[in-house]
Amino acid sequence: MRIAVLAETDTTETRVAATPETVKKFLSLGADIAIQTGAGIKSGYSDAAYHAQGAQIVDSAATALAHADVALSVHRPNASSFIGVKENLAVISIMDPFGNESAIGELAKKISLPLQWNLCRALRAHKRWEFSLRRRTFRLSRSH
Repeated sequence: MRIAVLAETDTTETRVAATPETVKKFLSLGADIAIQTGAGIKSGYSDAAYHAQGAQIVDSAATALAHADVALSVHRPNASSFIGVKENLAVISIMDPFGNESAIGELAKKISLPLQWNLCRALRAHKRWEFSLRRRTFRLSRSH
């Protein structure tokens, strides 16, 4: 399994989706890791620290994603990063769907989103809950 760790596109984000220690653990489980150059800089991890653990350092998101089975990032990557990726690529990140439906839609065109149905159900449930709050009706049930 190949795992791609992407650099964050949000300039204010200081977190990284995988630390050198995480990379070490993934590698011990047999994974192949590709880290986009500079992915850990804002978190205090140099490319050399990742390389020392055995990760491959690559120059772009496209290169990291080229043969990846899993993509890791803190926040939802831009859909433009997913040109030519594997059909069943799993993307693990904070998708933040509320108010970003168009961005999620663009991403869904590029990759498979198996949780898309659950996401739609969650959005509908959220809207019902929001509507109930506005009408001041609360329907909470307890299971015994």
